Amino acid sequence: MRYNTIAVAYIVVVILIAHAVSPGSYLWRSNTISELAAQGYERAWLMRIGFTGFGLCVVVGALRRYRDWPSLVYRDAFLLLYGLGMILAGVFSAPSWVDAVAYAPREAALHSLMATVAGVSISLAVFLSWIRDPESSRRPGHALALVLIVLLSGVFGMGSREAGLIQRLLYLVGFAWLVFIELPPVMEKPRPRLFAENPEVLEQEAFNRWFLDQFVATYPEWVVDVQRYPQGDSEYVELHIPPPPGQEEPIAVLTADCEIVLWYHAWHAHFDTFLYGPLVNVWNAFREYLEAILNEKLVAVSEWQGEEWRGTRAAPPTEEIKPKKGRRIEARSWKGTYTSTIV
Repeated sequence: MRYNTIAVAYIVVVILIAHAVSPGSYLWRSNTISELAAQGYERAWLMRIGFTGFGLCVVVGALRRYRDWPSLVYRDAFLLLYGLGMILAGVFSAPSWVDAVAYAPREAALHSLMATVAGVSISLAVFLSWIRDPESSRRPGHALALVLIVLLSGVFGMGSREAGLIQRLLYLVGFAWLVFIELPPVMEKPRPRLFAENPEVLEQEAFNRWFLDQFVATYPEWVVDVQRYPQGDSEYVELHIPPPPGQEEPIAVLTADCEIVLWYHAWHAHFDTFLYGPLVNVWNAFREYLEAILNEKLVAVSEWQGEEWRGTRAAPPTEEIKPKKGRRIEARSWKGTYTSTIV
């Protein structure tokens, strides 16, 4: 279930209704969305349940993503904080846009604090997605969202007369990103990845030795057929994990270009210091994906048009997958539980 999408649809409807029933003194270009839930406003309950319902849905979505597939756990941790901040922003209310209406300063300060927590949290979630999302096709979208959030937050913080408009644009970017991360990634063909510009990248042979040490210590039963292939002046290693009984496709693991490349069916993923940082993080990310394949938390999904391959990705087995018109989907799971052809 796409909890973020549901949350966004819900709060957009609430905001539109709250606008429709707001008095003429409320000006959407200069007054903020928070002021639709202001202290002393008789219809504030509407926007308050909007904030709390939206935040609750985001929180549930973050927890479910971690349960189903614990990738990008730090991003989802900040999304959890974002959701909690939105819930509490609905519990504590801002001052009225009408100066003559009395308000509680402490409650207004708490609302401002919770809104700030939510804003900082979603910004950090976008940033972590940009630098750590293993689906490279998503990274330009993360980068664009991050730039827009930073720019709009800066303008909003300067106290513009168009504060209501700026805040709505900021909300729009955040909502669009929340929906974006739940969309299936664009299937893309493999392409060479070179990290020679990274000054901290290990020499190929040292990387090979490091990888084999880790792999032997963790999976000694599978280090039976290690092959070496030329790569410039050096070599990279490749090994295969044999399929379980009744299955045909092995898992291939190789170390070309000083990165770990994991292949299964027509899907592959890269794990390197450029994306994950220290080598311990590279190994942990690789192992997490490998264990997800072995335990069938992920299935390899490829798309075909006749005999022509159109792309591939990994997906949770619970995800509903539909092929484009005239194409078919081939899903492969390690033990065969979710192996299927979808037309």
